[in-house]
Order: sequence, then structure tokens, then C-alpha cells
Amino acid sequence: LGTPPENFVIRPFVDQLEVLKRARLFVTHGGTNSVMESLYNGVPLLVLPPTSEHAFVGRSATAKGAARMLTMKDLEGTRLRAAAETVLNDPSYRDAAEMLRKSLHAAGGFRRGADVIQSYRDQVKPRVADLVGV
Repeated sequence: LGTPPENFVIRPFVDQLEVLKRARLFVTHGGTNSVMESLYNGVPLLVLPPTSEHAFVGRSATAKGAARMLTMKDLEGTRLRAAAETVLNDPSYRDAAEMLRKSLHAAGGFRRGADVIQSYRDQVKPRVADLVGV
């Protein structure tokens, strides 16, 4: 990689959730967890998807106004910088990410999701037992 610029920090591992609490922009491959963690923290994204699955997730965040999709040809200094400056300087990206942050927090997070799944299981289990004669 050579010598990084003075404003870069390169580490073999960082706690992504801690970084996202302080970030203004997240450059990502577009994995579901990464995108959701970014939006949970209200951070807009630049998405460079390596696969169709990642592209689907990136297009979803882009359609909501919280991300901008890039291609690998955009992974060149001036193009990447221009895209980052666009997202950082256009308040609509931050506003969309903030709206999604509020929605995700209101949904209740993983605990609420687990409660819904368990409730569904408790409702379905007796009916399944009746069907199989248990």
C-alpha cells in the first residue's frame, strides 16, 4: 500500500460499530450487515458491490436516497473523491440515512425481531402438532 496519507489510519481490525458512531460516510462493498449497521447509525454510503447480491443491497439503499452506487472503474482517486464529496455535501443523503436510522430504531432492533419470531413459533407450533397427530 505504500505510505498512507497523514489523515489515514490503517489497522488489521477495527470495531466497525464504533467507527460508524463517528463516521460521516461509509465506503462499503454492500453486504447486508454493513449497510444495515451504517443505516442504523444514520451514516450515508458509497457502495462498490463485487457481486449481484451486494448490488441488490446497494440499489436498495440508493433507492431510499441514503447511498450512491459505484462501479469498480470508479475506484480511481478522482472519481472516488468526487463521489464521496457529492454524498458528503448533498444533505439529502444524510437526511435519508437519518430517516432510515429513525425507522430502524423504532422497529425495535434484533430483540424485537427475536420476539416476533418466537411469538410466531408459539402460534404455529400447536397447529403443526395437530396436523401431524402429536
